[in-house]
Amino acid sequence: MSWTARIGRGLAAALRAGVGEAHCDIPCGIYDPHAALLAAKTVHTMVTKLEALPTPGPKMAPEEEREARNSFARMVAVKEVHAQLCKQELLILWSDFFTEDDARRRPELHASVWKAVKLCSANKQQAHHATAQALLDACEAINRLFQEAQLIKSHADTGLRPTRRAAS
Repeated sequence: MSWTARIGRGLAAALRAGVGEAHCDIPCGIYDPHAALLAAKTVHTMVTKLEALPTPGPKMAPEEEREARNSFARMVAVKEVHAQLCKQELLILWSDFFTEDDARRRPELHASVWKAVKLCSANKQQAHHATAQALLDACEAINRLFQEAQLIKSHADTGLRPTRRAAS
């Protein structure tokens, strides 16, 4: 076997990767609150659909009751998964994207993320429209904080100062 083949095999063996589950401790620099927002919207939609399901009862046909129970179970499962996904995405933003400077500039940042993460847990524990709406509102507020922080960071990279636009 040639020395290049031996080096190639050695490199291939050394570079074999196992399963990874992190986003992303390299750090990759790719952060976006979109996944958290989408997950919060899914939680909200599932709660809305759950509230619209017919309540099983003695007047309901057995097949209709099975369908309602099946839909209920599936919607709860989707709500649970997306509430957890939202929580994970928010914690990634909090721990990897936002900095101490961001927290100093926006004192409400810590409380906003803390509240949103708690709302993720509350939405796993229950199915109330108000709680789902509060999570969606909290994620939208964090999205605005993210956009502002990202704008400041991008201007810091270029040496330009951002200007604040008046609220429309």
